[in-house]
Amino acid sequence: MNGFHRNHLRHARMTNHVTMPILRFLPRNQVAMMLVGEDKVMSQKKSYTIDKVGWHTNTPGNTEPREKTQARFRAVIDFLQDNKLTRRTILSHDDAIDDQTSIHTDDLTEAGLAVLVEYYQKWLKKVDRGLSPVDVSMFERAIHQ
Repeated sequence: MNGFHRNHLRHARMTNHVTMPILRFLPRNQVAMMLVGEDKVMSQKKSYTIDKVGWHTNTPGNTEPREKTQARFRAVIDFLQDNKLTRRTILSHDDAIDDQTSIHTDDLTEAGLAVLVEYYQKWLKKVDRGLSPVDVSMFERAIHQ
């Protein structure tokens, strides 16, 4: 585990957040249990942060440019909102993305959460390997299956 992920894990423990980057290190069945529980949808009473811009831009050792981080958050949030996978407007099209911009479980519909649980980490890995951060075709294929 590199320094970025160690810091991310430490932050999640301190703030009691369940974050997608941390979940990549857990077996899939543990991730499902953390997010869904025992045959029950996660309580919508408590919000869990899935990902937040500041976790990436303020972490020492993270080499991803701020513009790339912001572009991928914009792409994911726009995709979720345009496909009615959110319960509220997370970010308007003309809103600036800052370090406080984040995606929470209570922002998402059940279908939106399912899409992110299944595909967000796969998509992030592809972005890390050179996929354009605005290419959300993986998510589009997922909802049109």
